[in-house]
This record gives sequence, C-alpha cells and structure tokens, in this order.
Amino acid sequence: MIAVVTGAVAAGLAVLTVTGHVLAARSLPTAHQWTVLAVFGVLLVASWSWPLMILVGDESEAVHIDEYFVIVMLLLAPPATMVATFAVATVAGQIIRRRPLLKSAFNVGQEVVSAGVAALTFHFLSPGSAGVSYAALAAAILAATTFLVVNNALVGAVLAATGAPWRQALTSGMDIRIAFNVGSVAVACTTAVLASVAPDFLPVAVIPPVILRRVLADQFEARRDRARVRGLFAATLEANRSMGDAEVTDALLHAARELLRCTHAAITDRAEVDGGLSARLPLPDQHRWLAVWGRSRTEPFDDSDRQLLDALAAVATGALSNAWLYQEGQAHRERLATITAS
Repeated sequence: MIAVVTGAVAAGLAVLTVTGHVLAARSLPTAHQWTVLAVFGVLLVASWSWPLMILVGDESEAVHIDEYFVIVMLLLAPPATMVATFAVATVAGQIIRRRPLLKSAFNVGQEVVSAGVAALTFHFLSPGSAGVSYAALAAAILAATTFLVVNNALVGAVLAATGAPWRQALTSGMDIRIAFNVGSVAVACTTAVLASVAPDFLPVAVIPPVILRRVLADQFEARRDRARVRGLFAATLEANRSMGDAEVTDALLHAARELLRCTHAAITDRAEVDGGLSARLPLPDQHRWLAVWGRSRTEPFDDSDRQLLDALAAVATGALSNAWLYQEGQAHRERLATITAS
C-alpha cells in the first residue's frame, strides 16, 4: 500500500510541475475565468469537506461530484487552471476533514493525476475555438470520463494492495454511481452553457448542482431507510425464531453490527459507551443496555441511528423476555417431572 500511495504522490507532483510550467508560459486568466475558478473552487472544497454519504451494499460510501467540476472548469477556464484548482481544493478539503496523513496524501495525488489526465484529454480533443460548442461539450464529457476511469483505477490499486476484494468494491452499487455520474454530467453541461452565454448569470448557474445534490441525498437516504427497515424486520424474525438465550443474543448483536455498520456490539451494564450509542433494555429486575461502537469517524452517529438502536432494543427486550420465560417454564416442568418421578 505504501508503494501505491508513494506512486500516486510522485505522479501528482509530476503533474503539478508540468501544470506550473504551462501556467507560467501562458497569459493570466481573464476576470471572468478567475471568477469561475473561485466560485467552483469553493464548491469543490465544500464537496470534499462535506461529502455525500450513500449506502452501497451493506456499507456507506462517500461520493463527490468531481466530474461536474471537471466539465465546467474545462469549458470555462484554461485546462491547466482546472488542475491547479483541483490540487488546492483537495488539500483544503483534507485539512478541513482532518483525515490521516497517508489517506490525505493518496487522495491529493489521486485527484491531481486524474485531473491532469482529464486536462490532457480535453487539450487534444477540444476544437480550440472560443465558446462552448457541441464539439467542446463532447471533449469535456470524454475528459470527465477519463477522470473517473483513472480515479477508480487508483482506488482499485490501493484496494488490491491491501488485499481487499477491489473488483467487488468497484462494481458494487454500480447503478447508483452511474445515475449519479450521468446526473452530474448533464447538470455540468447546462451550467457551462449558461455561464458562457450569459456570464452575469453565474450565481444562478450554481443553483442546479446544489439542487441535484439535495435530491440525490434524499434518494440515497430513502434507500438507506428502506434497507434498514428490511434489516430490522429480518432481525426481528431471527431473534424470535429461537427460544435460546444465547441464540437470541447472538442474532441481535449481529443485526446491530450490520445495520449500524459498527465493529462491536454488546449487551452491557453501562449506560454510556465511549464513541458509541446505547439503548436501555427494560428487562425484569435488570438494568441492561444494548451498545454499539467502533464506527468510522467519517460517519458519525445521528438521530436516525439512535432511533434504529431504540427499535433494536425494543425487539431485544421482547425476544429476551420470551426466551427467559420459555427457559423458566421448561425448568419448572423439569422440576415437576422430577417431583412426580419421585
């Protein structure tokens, strides 16, 4: 993994070196181009600082609309400035999120290399004429496609270096990613055309990506809630399928780890758990709590997680009470049988 990160960082530095030479050899961007770079650079920093979390399979994943910014900045500003803006915005996003140094270094190298390849693709495919034409739009879309290909290839290289199933990780949730990318590309083309024809309407042009992000966030949240409802239903059936105390406990703890995407879950005597959540189990003559912890720092617990844990605690209360009543009744029958046999 260290070799892959080192290679990504070295390639990113090489791309930045070439970008610096290109910027030094050409004239400075116009006032409108500076405005475009500043506005969409800020939006890019916000996208990296507060990514959109989606549910892919049984795990959550952060997604970004990088292809949107690639298309808009390539069509409205020089390609080299797009690479430089991506470098600055990615570094700023890593600092704001306070990510570990190794992950930050890889992400910066990954974004810079992908942006460099996209800029090179656009340079060779674009017609070179001023303004936004169909040929320029097609070149920008192909450049964004190469950005996504290189980006995913670098992610796959890291996953392969760590021994993770990278093919499954890259192909899982492909329908969600394709819908997300197609929507971003469509909105980017509209934004670039509007900003190029009427530069004064640039503040209006940034509204569509904000709306797209909100709509996609609601859609992904609905998918997550549906998956959680199905998981809660399956956990209820599994917990009440057996009358053994150990089997019920194992089923509930497994469901808590899976639905809340945590590494640890337990029924404890403590009401507070460091870095986790707990829900009270109102069992007869006992004070117990269902606790979960060990979740990624990039996905903190929220109100929906607490509500889900409360629902699991209610299921656990009923299932454990039934299991204990069943065991108590069985023990009572065994005592009666022993007395009768005597």
